[in-house]
Amino acid sequence: MYNEKKYHTLIKVSYIISKVLFCLLIGAGVLAILGFIIVLFIPETVFNFAVGTIKLEIGDAIKYIISEPIDGGNVKFITLIAIVVGLVHIIFSLLLFYAVYKILAEVKNNNPFAKANVKHLYFIAFTFLAGSVLIPTFNFILGMFTIKKLNIININSEFSLNLDYIFIGLLILILANIFNYGAYLQNEYNETV
Repeated sequence: MYNEKKYHTLIKVSYIISKVLFCLLIGAGVLAILGFIIVLFIPETVFNFAVGTIKLEIGDAIKYIISEPIDGGNVKFITLIAIVVGLVHIIFSLLLFYAVYKILAEVKNNNPFAKANVKHLYFIAFTFLAGSVLIPTFNFILGMFTIKKLNIININSEFSLNLDYIFIGLLILILANIFNYGAYLQNEYNETV
């Protein structure tokens, strides 16, 4: 049974949560940029340290244990690359949350089948499909630089498409087509009334 009050409450809460998460992601992006600038100007000697054992995991690309001294210059470079990769992830999330926020704004205004929502759903779908290649690529690049800069032998960074993102992107693409048809039907209904 349809409960209109619960529906509107859910939409309002989702709208607020998406707006808060979007703002938090902007803050994270600003902090990442500031972190990049700060690390860029920190002398390499600050990064010099010897470590007994360190476990290195970079997404699904690398899982390795290092048990030898690490050169600070290499760590600084890896830190800068890691911040850039983190920014790519933040930008990906920002794009998605912005589109969700815009969709929820239309739904909140009782216009779920707006043409703008269809465009936002297509945007989300294609963002996930692009992310299925771009995010693993950046993780792979970070892995390769890490391996090269730390002189790790007998290990390679692995690249694989993110199949979860492909699946989500295809599902949202189907949903976008359904919403496109719904927008068409809504437009036909509005013209006949």
